Amino acid sequence: MPFHRILCLRKDIVIFMMNMSKRIREDHYAEEMSSRVMPYLDARRTDGTFQGYDGNEMHFARFQADDAHGVLVICHGFTESCEKFHELTYYFLLSGFTVYIPEHRGHGLSYRKLADTTLTHIDRFEEYVRDFDRFNQTVVAAEGDQPRILFAHSMGGAVAALYLEQHPGFFQKAVLSSPMVVPSSGGIPLIFAKTLVAVLRLFGQSEKRAFISQEYPGHEEFEDACSDSRPRFEHYEALKSATKTLQNYSPTYGWVGESLRVKNMILRHHAPEKVTIPVKLYIAENDTIVDRKPQEQLAAALPNCSMELIKGSKHEIYGSTDDILDGYLNSLFAFLES
Repeated sequence: MPFHRILCLRKDIVIFMMNMSKRIREDHYAEEMSSRVMPYLDARRTDGTFQGYDGNEMHFARFQADDAHGVLVICHGFTESCEKFHELTYYFLLSGFTVYIPEHRGHGLSYRKLADTTLTHIDRFEEYVRDFDRFNQTVVAAEGDQPRILFAHSMGGAVAALYLEQHPGFFQKAVLSSPMVVPSSGGIPLIFAKTLVAVLRLFGQSEKRAFISQEYPGHEEFEDACSDSRPRFEHYEALKSATKTLQNYSPTYGWVGESLRVKNMILRHHAPEKVTIPVKLYIAENDTIVDRKPQEQLAAALPNCSMELIKGSKHEIYGSTDDILDGYLNSLFAFLES
């Protein structure tokens, strides 16, 4: 990569870090998002499709930076979509990154095996990784020799970890934010959960709603949210409650079973050692969605990984209150600049 591009990229990131006025504040959040952020994103957005590993049609959104010096791919989490990352995408654009957000199968506008759009299902977790590879090779690679960054959240963190192990040279840096190495079992012993789900899948229940969840209620309550900021929660909640394709809610037994086997896939012998690029792994202090110890194991196993605990944050760190989010963003952009 040409040296002048590195300098330009760092300059844009530093300017963004210093200019706090560009940050969206909670006290005027809805107004700022509607008057400033969404018009900015809409003017730079194009939507497209690509073929998944099995030929099924997958959806992605692309946001063109005004003076792009790099490409950043967001790998979203369980029940999420490209619409979940409006604010974060805005910040990445301001810092000089063209942003891509592919939607995993069973999410958003991508291919769904099940007709019930509130169910989130996968037959094998590897399908996510194979789709992600197809997207990177057919869409992202067309951007040329610009530096490529990966930002992954939750389930997307598991997809990203596996992808980086299998394709260690595609991205130059990666951020794993609250990555799902092991999902929280909600107090149920892990061995019991694995056994029960395996039996149910054996008896043909793989595509059924898991007993640990319920039907989509039509709206979600802030008190049950994975984020700390009510205005940030309400922004996406309004979109989700009004848009059928965003209403992923419950896992199937198939999804639960696959999520419970992903740790052994990620931490298999010598696999993390293949990821030699710089990796930043963020742990949310008050996370009840994924377990912390496996995250720490992954960070220790990666050769070039720095780990940071975000105090006071729930699972969706990017949805935190201003005081927590400011520290997170400062750390995130400092890592991208380093």
